Amino acid sequence: MIAENSKNRIEVEAGNWLLLQDAAKWARWLAIAGYLFLIGLVYLGARSIYSLVVLQVKEEAARDLAATTSVASLLAVLFLYFPFRWLYRFGFHMKRMAGQENSTSLTISLLCLRSFFRYLAIWTFLIIGLYAAFIVFTGIASILGWGAQ
Repeated sequence: MIAENSKNRIEVEAGNWLLLQDAAKWARWLAIAGYLFLIGLVYLGARSIYSLVVLQVKEEAARDLAATTSVASLLAVLFLYFPFRWLYRFGFHMKRMAGQENSTSLTISLLCLRSFFRYLAIWTFLIIGLYAAFIVFTGIASILGWGAQ
């Protein structure tokens, strides 16, 4: 029974432990910078909504720009919150584990890191797919002679 318990235990060497701590530190800094970026996006979206609702801009182009900016910035906040949260949690739990032999904190931090990389991979494949679809669509439009003559 002891051998089975030690088989499931993760042991980190001293040099590798310092690398994990350094990665956790940079993940937390990146997450904090991301949170500040999200605050800026929320401000931009709120400012655009303010110009639409309160100021009631009369120019159609300015209204369209404010509506597009508010929707785009608030959607960006929605999609970018979770990766920054996962990075921060990775750094927090890894730092929390520094003084302890707490495998739960290590597990939570690695699960957060796994979620971050899954999210990043999904968005990467989505962007590559959209790029390929754009290339195919423009190729077909070029062959059929659509567009500017």
